[in-house]
Amino acid sequence: MRDRITALAYLTVMVMLTAVHQVEFYLAVLFITALLSGKEFFRLMKRSVSAVLLFSTAVNLSYLAVHGLDWHYLLLLNLRVIDMTFLTLLFISKVNLFRLLGFSKSLTYLLVVSYSQILLFRKYYGELTMALKSRSIKKPTLKERINFLRSATGFFIRKSVENSQEISLAMKSRGFFLT
Repeated sequence: MRDRITALAYLTVMVMLTAVHQVEFYLAVLFITALLSGKEFFRLMKRSVSAVLLFSTAVNLSYLAVHGLDWHYLLLLNLRVIDMTFLTLLFISKVNLFRLLGFSKSLTYLLVVSYSQILLFRKYYGELTMALKSRSIKKPTLKERINFLRSATGFFIRKSVENSQEISLAMKSRGFFLT
C-alpha cells in the first residue's frame, strides 16, 4: 500500500512539474526531495547531474543560439529537468517496482523483461570498459575514447535490435500482442 501511495504522489508531482513555470516552485521541490532523500542526496544528485548533463548542454546551447541569453528560462528548464530526474531516481530507490506492479501478471512480466535487459546491458558496459582498460597501457587518449564510444554505441544498438526481436517473438508466443 505504501508503494502505491508513493507512486501516486510521484505521478502527481511529475504532472505538477510539467504544469508549473516558477523557479521558486522547482527550488522548493528540490529542497523537499533533498530532505526526503536523506543520506542518499549526494549520490542521487551526482547521478541526476551526470544523466542530464549532455542533454542539458545540447538544449542550452541550442536555445542560446536561437533565442539569445534568457537566464530565467534556462534556469527554469534546467531545474525542471534536474527535479524530474532526481525525483525519478529517488522514487526508484524507495519503491519496489515488482511489488507495486504485482497486481498485474502482464505488467510484472514486462518489468522483469525490462529489468533483465538493464542488468544485461550494465554487464556489457562493464565488460567493454574493462576491455578498453586491459588493452591500454596508459590512459586512453580522447581519440581512443571517442572510438571506443562509437564502437560501444554500435554494439548496444545491434544488441538492442537483436534483443527486441527475440523478446517480441517471446511475447507474441505468450499472447501479449493481439494479431
